[in-house]
Amino acid sequence: MRLHETCTTDQAAPQFEHEWQRRAFGLALALSEFGHYPWSEFQQSLVATIGQWEDTPELERGEWEYYDHWVAALETLVDRHRLLTAPVLTDTGDHALPDTHERDH
Repeated sequence: MRLHETCTTDQAAPQFEHEWQRRAFGLALALSEFGHYPWSEFQQSLVATIGQWEDTPELERGEWEYYDHWVAALETLVDRHRLLTAPVLTDTGDHALPDTHERDH
């Protein structure tokens, strides 16, 4: 796996500033390893996401945050591959609410 050159992590043992970055990294990797998409497709999505940010006028694009692009690339693939079958309901703090629907087993 090759990370973007602006990522300052050790590729053998990435370091993360926030727990959500670790989780996003792990989720993208796990979904690829479980065969939901090839890793190269994630890489292409990440490159495209970063390219869109770079093409946005400087005053409009905000600060550089590598893992924000990582999450955006992951969201693109989750949508493209329809990996979520139903929307996740969240509370006002953007925390997932428990599923209250009964399921047939």
